[in-house]
Amino acid sequence: RVLDVANNYFSGAFPTSIANVTTLEVANFNENPGFDIWWPPESLMALRRLRVLILSTTCMHGGVPAWLGNMTSLTDLELSGNLLTGHIPLSLARLPNLQLLELYYNLLEGVVPAELGNLTQLTDIDLSENNLTGGIPESICALPRLRVLQMYTNKLTGAIPAVLGNSTQLRILSVYRNQLTGELPADLGRYSGFNVLEVSENQLTGPLPPYACANGQLQYILVLSNLLTGAIPASYAACRPLLRFRVSNNHLDGDVPAGIFALPHASIIDLSYNHLTGPVPATIAGATNLTSLFASNNRMSGVLPPEIAGAATLVKIDLSNNQIGG
Repeated sequence: RVLDVANNYFSGAFPTSIANVTTLEVANFNENPGFDIWWPPESLMALRRLRVLILSTTCMHGGVPAWLGNMTSLTDLELSGNLLTGHIPLSLARLPNLQLLELYYNLLEGVVPAELGNLTQLTDIDLSENNLTGGIPESICALPRLRVLQMYTNKLTGAIPAVLGNSTQLRILSVYRNQLTGELPADLGRYSGFNVLEVSENQLTGPLPPYACANGQLQYILVLSNLLTGAIPASYAACRPLLRFRVSNNHLDGDVPAGIFALPHASIIDLSYNHLTGPVPATIAGATNLTSLFASNNRMSGVLPPEIAGAATLVKIDLSNNQIGG
């Protein structure tokens, strides 16, 4: 029932004869880049019991087969890292049990079908590193079980749907390097154990979402190179799990909350190229894992505290173009 030959060096023609093993439930060919260029034949539809189909990095080419929408037992469909072109077929919205959909690192184009919002069991979707255009469908963001939404490095436009702030399951939002506009959902992370916010290199405006760490699980805030305004929420200073806090190249202002400099697990704090004010506080002694502090090109002032010596792992400091003295 299970065929798992992932991470090997098989070559030649892909063994489409697996269609004869009609009891197959799992077929995992992940990371076998030595196959000849191929396209899945419709004969694979004979695998009616198949729940997991992983064909990532197997030299597939052509369009995503529309007949995959007939394989209604699928819970996991992974076709990433291939040479797939064309549009995402609407037929994939007919997979009632699908939980994981991965089509990243291909050459897909066109819009993200709103019909994918019919996949009520979906928990993870990754369409990153393609040439997709149009907006992020609100229907997908409203899915009740959605945990991971990744669509980075495409050509997506429009706003991130506000309904995403109502999610009770969302863990990862990664949509960096697109052309997104508008404000981040105000309630993002308020009702879920949010872990990762990656929205860098867009054209987002407005404030940082104040509840992103409401449940104390946020590890990454990466919002570089946008048009964000307002102050850094005071709540972020109490977000102890943070590993990376990068807000550079925006229009943020106000004093930096002192606790930001004392985050005990953060390795990078990047505040550069904003309009931030206030001092580097003595609390920086608590930053026991900090390796890089970047705060150049702001309006920070005060005296660099001797307590900075307590940040023993700190190896990169850039505070240039501020008003710090002493």
